[in-house]
Amino acid sequence: MRLGLDLHCLLIIYGVLKATAITTISIDPPYNPLATGFNNLIVTAQFQTSNDSTETCSWYYGGELDSGSGVQFYSGLFGGCVVPAPGTYDNITCTEQTIDGTNHTITTLTITQPLVAGNLNIEVTCTTATTPGPITRTLQDCNSSLPYDVIVDATSRVFNSPGKFVCSNGGNLFYSKGTMLTSSDTTCLASAEWSGQDTLQCWTAPSVTLASSSIDGNNLTVVKGDDLNLTCNYNDVIPEGNTSRFYIGGNSYNRTQGEQFILSSLQRSDNNKVVSCQAVTPYTDAYPGSGRSLEYIVDVLYVSSSVTNKIETSQFVIESSESNYLLRSDQQLTMNCIPSDANPPATCSWQLCSDSRCQTLTSDGGCLITVDLSVSSNVTCAAGNRAGNTISAEQTVDVIPAERQVHFNVSGSNVTNDDSINSTTYLGESIMISCSVSYENELNTAYLIKLPNNSIISQSSKMLSSVTRDDSGDYICNTNDQFGSFNAAIYLNVIYAATQDDKIPTCNWNLNETGICSVVFFSNPNSLFILLSKNGSLVAGDGSMTIESTGDQQTFTFSRTQVTNSDNGRYELTVKSSSESLFSNSVLYFDIEVVDNTDGNGEPPGTPGLSTGAIAGIIAGVVVVILCAAGYGIYRWRRGPQKKNGSQSNEMYPTVSGNRTFTDQPGYIDVDANNSIQISSDHQRNYEVVGPAEDENGYLAVNGSTTGHLRNRASNSQLETDNAGYIVLNGEESSAQSNNQGNASSSSKRYENIEGAYDDVITTPRVHTENGSRRYENVEGPYDEINNS
Repeated sequence: MRLGLDLHCLLIIYGVLKATAITTISIDPPYNPLATGFNNLIVTAQFQTSNDSTETCSWYYGGELDSGSGVQFYSGLFGGCVVPAPGTYDNITCTEQTIDGTNHTITTLTITQPLVAGNLNIEVTCTTATTPGPITRTLQDCNSSLPYDVIVDATSRVFNSPGKFVCSNGGNLFYSKGTMLTSSDTTCLASAEWSGQDTLQCWTAPSVTLASSSIDGNNLTVVKGDDLNLTCNYNDVIPEGNTSRFYIGGNSYNRTQGEQFILSSLQRSDNNKVVSCQAVTPYTDAYPGSGRSLEYIVDVLYVSSSVTNKIETSQFVIESSESNYLLRSDQQLTMNCIPSDANPPATCSWQLCSDSRCQTLTSDGGCLITVDLSVSSNVTCAAGNRAGNTISAEQTVDVIPAERQVHFNVSGSNVTNDDSINSTTYLGESIMISCSVSYENELNTAYLIKLPNNSIISQSSKMLSSVTRDDSGDYICNTNDQFGSFNAAIYLNVIYAATQDDKIPTCNWNLNETGICSVVFFSNPNSLFILLSKNGSLVAGDGSMTIESTGDQQTFTFSRTQVTNSDNGRYELTVKSSSESLFSNSVLYFDIEVVDNTDGNGEPPGTPGLSTGAIAGIIAGVVVVILCAAGYGIYRWRRGPQKKNGSQSNEMYPTVSGNRTFTDQPGYIDVDANNSIQISSDHQRNYEVVGPAEDENGYLAVNGSTTGHLRNRASNSQLETDNAGYIVLNGEESSAQSNNQGNASSSSKRYENIEGAYDDVITTPRVHTENGSRRYENVEGPYDEINNS
């Protein structure tokens, strides 16, 4: 008897403690579906309650039996179970029980009236809890038609109705285990099933036919010495059978259903034997004469006992294995079908099959044929007469194109391929370059791979564990075997960001001359110049910056029209990939070393000296400077040291005595305006002219000239600059605009800071004396105090 399924639901009850409990609802009997007309259906529910809450619970059931208003059976606030009086169609019970320290309500609903067809929905609801959906049971009549061709003859099909089992196919009623049904009487059960229907079947005798390629009318025509192939076929029946029984001349032989029975090496003595077969099933075992085929008479004829298809080989038709041949597509295939003796003499034919399509060929010249074969095929030959055919073993002929395509491939985790012609990867990646051609194993194909450096390897693949720039280029694969030589090429493009050789290049520039510096780097794809900087600041000024590309080699050229000492140092060249998604910016470096090839006077070696008058003037100027410096020294000695903002400790004032220069405070040397030599103090400080004076080395101009530059020398103080980056002298502003590349303005005497950022300059602008003398400053250490008097 078939069991139903219990339905378990979760019912959440919100009481005082708001506890969660498992609600179980079950139906007895537990069938789904139920037979119509069934009565006294019992439904049981158990769930947790709290009688000190305001909760009430009721039964609801609906469908054809409608109780939409519900029947209350529980009341909270210490009311507990309420047992309602039996209704017209139902009866309800309710009890309370303590389980694991919590109060549970156990209630039953009995539907007393007979059930009618449809769906019956039953549920329990409580006022303060979320209740599950209804339990649904389908109500239906017992079926009139059953599996296995069984039908039920009954006037009514509701619960407890009587009926009789009948076979619709005219067979006999059996149980599945082979027992014949003695009584066909049955009854409709509560589960909407007929009693005893589960294993009941209608059995019939199978329809059986004997199949053979030798059947000729009512005869089995067989070649002498050959086999007689028989198959016993019968339709699907109940009960099923899996055995066939062959009857040959009074003997019987069993075989698995569908298995071919072979009567070997028939002779003349087998003539006129009667052959038939029978299906072996439980039904034919019960009725032995049933389920047999028609009878046939054996007729033995002469026919070839064997046949061989011989394929002729040549340079381009080779035998790769016992039953497999290789044929180059531009060649013909010659086959010779060789049968044994036959009576009557056998004729030959060939069958060629490819892609489930077959064609049959015959030859006018007997059993020899030459064909053009365009596609690979399975080939057999047959030799036969009216008695039958004998077929050779199947052979496979693979047709290989005369021009075979070589597959050249680059693979790796970060490789992109373009129609197998171009492959792209990245510097440092691990890749495999492999070459293959069809039928390489069968033809023992030899491989040669030519690398971009023109070296050759005798193998079909090459592993590059970490690609370099030199791995870019053309790779060529050559193949060679009996059917021809072929090749393929692929270009490997190695992508990498801008890089230079390990050694940082150095350019040597001559002071005051034109300087040109070229830096070579490599990138693929070519990079774009972004900016040039030095010491964290952009490089400005005269000259030009260019970038040229030849393949993956790029050359950056930087030039100055007039080299100064500030050009000395390390430069940072920032370049950017042509695609931001490929690489981030690269920073390259190069050094410029400025060499002073002048004679110390700002003139190249060999420049003619000063005239006698100029020399005399210089000497006179020096004397005046020395006298002024001496007088000022006495003045400063009497007043004591006076320091200004930005001065350093231990400052010395230089004075001149004879050919030596000594320093005491405040640290200036007044000499002739034409004297531009560098002098040393007794404290090993070097001094150079910083202006204001006009000379060829680019220092500040005197007498209102607009040429010359202010050198940024000090690192311990700042001087105010305007928005254009010029130092304001004389406290004046000007309307003149500049982008950091101009010379001094005659009106405001603005001078450019030519070494970088516009701070770290001396505190007070320098002025020339009335007699046009030049002032010198200590440029090697702590800077001397500045005095404008």
